[in-house]
Amino acid sequence: MTPELALGELVAASGHGADRGSFREGAPSPFGNSINHTYFVLRRWVAILAILLPITLWLGTAPTPQPSMSEYYHNPGGWMRDVFVGALWAVGFVLHFYKGYTRAESIALTIAGFCAVMVAMAPMAWVPTHWDCANPRLIPASWGLHAVFAGTLFVMIAYVCIFRSGDTLQLLDDLKVRAAFQRVYYVLGTLMVAVPLSELAIWYSGGMQKGSLIIFAIEAAGIWVFGTFWLVKSREIARIQAQGAG
Repeated sequence: MTPELALGELVAASGHGADRGSFREGAPSPFGNSINHTYFVLRRWVAILAILLPITLWLGTAPTPQPSMSEYYHNPGGWMRDVFVGALWAVGFVLHFYKGYTRAESIALTIAGFCAVMVAMAPMAWVPTHWDCANPRLIPASWGLHAVFAGTLFVMIAYVCIFRSGDTLQLLDDLKVRAAFQRVYYVLGTLMVAVPLSELAIWYSGGMQKGSLIIFAIEAAGIWVFGTFWLVKSREIARIQAQGAG
């Protein structure tokens, strides 16, 4: 079941489509249940992957973690770079291929997915070392695109949280539940905007002491906000589906 079909069934179940009756007449087939289960498992694991990334990076270089998550691209030894790049590629591809309920949401998620990949492909500036020189960059750090892609990623997710969450919320019959979800999305969207802005403010204020982990903490918070949004959205979709099948 593709996301379009899954959400199509949600529309039918809520009476917004022509197939409402046919959807409710019969129980889902074992094949349909399997596809549906896979759909929700993939959504949950995208969130889990995002939530575990900061923790994995931190533990991978404990007791002296890098000052920011972006610096793990340059981590000596290589395997933390693999974790950092691999996680960004995995999340990026899922966001790209996931189809939103509306065209606007799909476009925003596609842009977010592209930016997630490019955050890894356009690493932050770094003073070359003997082990780093053998790995030439695809995109020169002097172009400053790393921050642009990272900021755009957060903004696109914030846009989906604030402006596109209502596209499926209208399918919820319970107005109180709908309002509760909407409040959560507004909070998460606001936090997604605040993350890159606070990081920029710290960088350009010059007030961060050498060795401070505040940037790492802010970036980790932003990723956890994204993971939380993905989990909450999965819960909302599951409620709509259960509502239609009930």
